[in-house]
Amino acid sequence: MKKIFLSLAAMAFLAVGTVSCSSSDDSSPVENPNNPNNPNNPNNPNNPNNPNEEVNGFVIEDEFYNVDMLESRVMINEAGNAIGIIDLELTDGSTVRVTRWDMIAYNGDDMMESSNYHQFRIFIPVGPNDEILAPNQLEGSFISGGFIIYANNASTPLSLGTTSGTRVGFETYVEGGEDSYGQISYASITNSSEYGEIQMAYAGDMDGTYFSIFTDYTTPNRAAAVNNKKISFKELSKLKTYNAGSHKLEDLMLSK
Repeated sequence: MKKIFLSLAAMAFLAVGTVSCSSSDDSSPVENPNNPNNPNNPNNPNNPNNPNEEVNGFVIEDEFYNVDMLESRVMINEAGNAIGIIDLELTDGSTVRVTRWDMIAYNGDDMMESSNYHQFRIFIPVGPNDEILAPNQLEGSFISGGFIIYANNASTPLSLGTTSGTRVGFETYVEGGEDSYGQISYASITNSSEYGEIQMAYAGDMDGTYFSIFTDYTTPNRAAAVNNKKISFKELSKLKTYNAGSHKLEDLMLSK
């Protein structure tokens, strides 16, 4: 467990708020690691001069579950040419315009058959004039959309109960090309009413960004989406956005 603690120490985390929901009660904003004013941003212990081996995976009840790939997805329309912007209603009644992302880390060659699987849904507020921001570009706050986790079991996800106190950090988000991987440095911590603190850390190859069609906002199990295409985030300026409607946060949470 020491090794994953080191990976987590490399991140400056955003704190998330709460919403009453069966799978998660996190809805508060989280402090972005790229904020230069964040006093909690430590030095990265996983530099080449550090003798400690970097490990990708998550820890639940002191058990470590490895992952070796991460896929990033953002919601688009069915035509595949516009990114959805949601008017997201928070539990305090306020509304934030956001894009919806899913960070999916897994082991093996096929995420749909992987025994270790960690999916974290994140809503990222748009910038001025509805500018679309990548996870590491935001200097404000994220909103948690909950988790789906499989741990040493490819058929049944964990029943996490209620999650709270979620924090997330993105240190690196560099996309690959159509036939090559990018790089990401990402970590999260959440507290589950059933399992206690769950830690996740990943630094390595990233498949994506995928622009994905989500026919359902919530999913009963892993990665219920259609991979439409992978495109460099720098080409976002060439894409349109569309109004994906008004939704309450609790209706869009990942559920079990």
